[in-house]
Amino acid sequence: MAKQVTINAITEPFPTQKAALEFFQALKDKCEIGTPLVDTNAVYVKAVYEQYCSVTNWPILDEIVAFSVDYKAEEISLGKFRTQKCFWYHLRDGTKVDFSIIKAIQKISRAQNP
Repeated sequence: MAKQVTINAITEPFPTQKAALEFFQALKDKCEIGTPLVDTNAVYVKAVYEQYCSVTNWPILDEIVAFSVDYKAEEISLGKFRTQKCFWYHLRDGTKVDFSIIKAIQKISRAQNP
């Protein structure tokens, strides 16, 4: 049986982990690159970040001022890179840190469905 995934800021649970991942992939694809997320988009991504921190016992950073979508270069083999969109959080000091929504949702799902 499929296991639901609940994200605190979203009223209805996702019927499966795959559905949650597809929702956030679509959100990422429709966001403007490099622009801070606003409204429900920001609320949803922040909720995933905070739940991820909670289930992994990672401290929730209070210096986060925004979330965004931007490109990240990732080395896939020695000297070979690919560029992909990912979520980022921004700190007060101007630092920008990438955030894997996929890993976060997987961890949240595992915590909710042991």
